Amino acid sequence: ESSTFDGNKARRLGGAIHINGSSIVIKDTTFFENTSTDGWGGAIMLYEGNLEVSGSSTFEGNSAVDGGAVFTGGSEGSNVIKETTFVGNTATERGGAIRLYRSTLEVSGSTFKKNVAVENNGGAIRAYGGWDNLGFDLVLSDNDFVE
Repeated sequence: ESSTFDGNKARRLGGAIHINGSSIVIKDTTFFENTSTDGWGGAIMLYEGNLEVSGSSTFEGNSAVDGGAVFTGGSEGSNVIKETTFVGNTATERGGAIRLYRSTLEVSGSTFKKNVAVENNGGAIRAYGGWDNLGFDLVLSDNDFVE
């Protein structure tokens, strides 16, 4: 809570935070210019866990191959992002701000501005349920997507 992650770098997974099989709650936190140079989640990479981000958190200028700011995948748990700003995050492939893979995510009251997926798709968010699409959901409500 009330933390700043600035300029962290990882080669493969989660420039600032990598979580596998666990849960994290993030409030009033800033992620600025974190990088996953060859992998997923410029700021956060979550696999098979639960993620909650809220309280005016900000993701700015983060970068990765997939999920410029956040990658969440393989999770049947609860992933919730609310009242969060995503600005200027970049994925070289998919999901400029968020890359969702075989996972459920609810995003509300958040702002997405100038996020980019350079070579593929999902400038703000890229959601993919896998070839069998086993009921994973992306729920969006009361968000602003600009520029």
